[in-house]
Amino acid sequence: EAERGGEPLSEKEDRQNSFGPAYGFRYDRGAVSSVSSPMPHRFKSLLKCPVRMSVFKHPPLPMGMAHFINNVLPGFKRNASGFPTLHMHPLSCTFETGVKVFQFESRGKSLIVRLRPETGLVPAPSELQRLLRAPCARVDYPFAHRGRVVAVHTADVKYLQGGQTVQNNPREHEALVRQLTQDQRRKGLALDFGPAAYLNSGAGDAAAGAGQGRRGGHSSADETWLLPLAEVKLAEASYIDAEGRRQHSFQASGSELRLLHLVREEGEDEEALRGRRPPQRCSLSTTLRFLQAMASVQAGPYTALRHLMSRVLESLQDLRPHQCFFLLQAMSRLRIKHPKSPLILQHMSLAWRTLPPKKLVKAANAVAKLDLGGHLWAKPLKLSLWRTLSQFSGKHFANLKAITVIELLDDPEALRAYLDRAEELRGYVRYSRHLRMIEIHVHLLHPELWESLDDQVRLFLQQVRTAAEQSSEGDWPTAQRSTRGRRRQSRWGRSRVDSQGANGSASEDEASDSDSNSDGSDNLGARRKPVFDRQRFSSALHEDISRVLSGCLGIEHHNKLAAGPLTVDMCHVPTMTVVEAAAPWQFYARSPQMTALARRRQELLRAMGFKIVRVPYHRWESLDTDDAKVEFLRGKLPAELLPAVAAH
Repeated sequence: EAERGGEPLSEKEDRQNSFGPAYGFRYDRGAVSSVSSPMPHRFKSLLKCPVRMSVFKHPPLPMGMAHFINNVLPGFKRNASGFPTLHMHPLSCTFETGVKVFQFESRGKSLIVRLRPETGLVPAPSELQRLLRAPCARVDYPFAHRGRVVAVHTADVKYLQGGQTVQNNPREHEALVRQLTQDQRRKGLALDFGPAAYLNSGAGDAAAGAGQGRRGGHSSADETWLLPLAEVKLAEASYIDAEGRRQHSFQASGSELRLLHLVREEGEDEEALRGRRPPQRCSLSTTLRFLQAMASVQAGPYTALRHLMSRVLESLQDLRPHQCFFLLQAMSRLRIKHPKSPLILQHMSLAWRTLPPKKLVKAANAVAKLDLGGHLWAKPLKLSLWRTLSQFSGKHFANLKAITVIELLDDPEALRAYLDRAEELRGYVRYSRHLRMIEIHVHLLHPELWESLDDQVRLFLQQVRTAAEQSSEGDWPTAQRSTRGRRRQSRWGRSRVDSQGANGSASEDEASDSDSNSDGSDNLGARRKPVFDRQRFSSALHEDISRVLSGCLGIEHHNKLAAGPLTVDMCHVPTMTVVEAAAPWQFYARSPQMTALARRRQELLRAMGFKIVRVPYHRWESLDTDDAKVEFLRGKLPAELLPAVAAH
């Protein structure tokens, strides 16, 4: 083909381009040789070249060796750490698609190196502080660069040099982690964490800042986003000081983010790391007992609790029915919705009737609050609960939460059976709010059932409603009302009665339906309780949104306005617009998903005819100025309110 485009090669050029023996070239000052240029019109020939050329031959391999050693040779001495190696962590490999070559995704399958760190998803705080104190670190994999770690980012906490910590934004952290892991995946590198690595994660604030697997075995997308990140400044130059020590000059400005598991302290002995004895795993019963203890006080690092749940769910087939009950109770109290929770329902599908009535009621409450009522495997629990209604004593029947009846007794005939039984056991109905919530649910969402109820049942519900309304209007003696208010203020951390006498605010809905004594705040994140007017507002978030609505937008509204058994946060009555301050307790822990209680509450408000505007706490906290908050609310408020806002 080359000859067709020009003159054929000469005999000399043919010899130059033919295959022949390999040559070795060695510098020799005394050697004088000439090398003619194959392209004299472009490159000059070399005359007096001090290089000696000789035929190169490989030395023969030792007997019994079929190929070269795929490693450095024995006796090798590493002058500086950071020698390229794949063995930073235990590894395996797979052949998959998705690897990019020259910015184009390869069509065929490529080799994926899968690292399996043994240090846990989130290392202990002492490990993080040690890395921050290190004068130099090895960055990247497998070809290491030198750098210095100036900060470590976890999902909720950012560790700085000098032992300082600041809050981190979980959503921003998740986006950064996903971007970095995807970039590494396109280069053919992936991090996998088995269950043992989860249990090895550090406790304390480091674990609290990380924490959520959908697909067991490999680390799922839910749990990968919890990976910590190292903020590093890369070295620009290295030199040897007067004392013979190696020093580095780092970037004066700007830093880069790396996955923490691909960063190591300079000079760290990897062989010693791999030789560490792995921590012993405790028994299943001990793990479950510890999880129960942490759930009873609603405290503990989220990551550690999450990993304990994963540890228990790994051995779900070995759990007895009463142990599954305790596990559901713990998950409900901690508001942790594990993606493998439906497996508990599947495991218990034939065992619900074996639970005593007290445990069956509490287990049903937990399943409903974990928003598992719509799952296919919840059907056996629904049938068991329905068939056992007539056998419940008054005490056990009264312990059924409104959310449990709405979520699990969703069949119209089951709801009828519940209301009939409530009328029979009317003497045990001491807390009327659950029954009022069920009444309004049936009235608004099941009108045909409501019309078909017996007159005796309707009269009973009317009496309950009337008694509750009279009590909220202040018919109790002053001393009794004051004592009751103090008791609830102490228990829930907020007043149940506002300045207008309306009860059942959004914060209340979560608290009053809880089996715990939490005030609704995210105890797992160790949040400091904010200071706000608890008589007028349900949360500090509510107070701030109300301030922006009235002070910046000029929208007059009512705070904590009663709407039947509910109390809305903010309401613009002329347009029937409700602005809900979605505080942390309206979400599952470390999750953007609303709880079943919050979802059903909004469902009832919409059925009443209200237009709902939700302001999630994490979105509001990301807005730094009042101008940004005003623009956010402008985009959320309905069109009926916009003319008034524009006029203001």
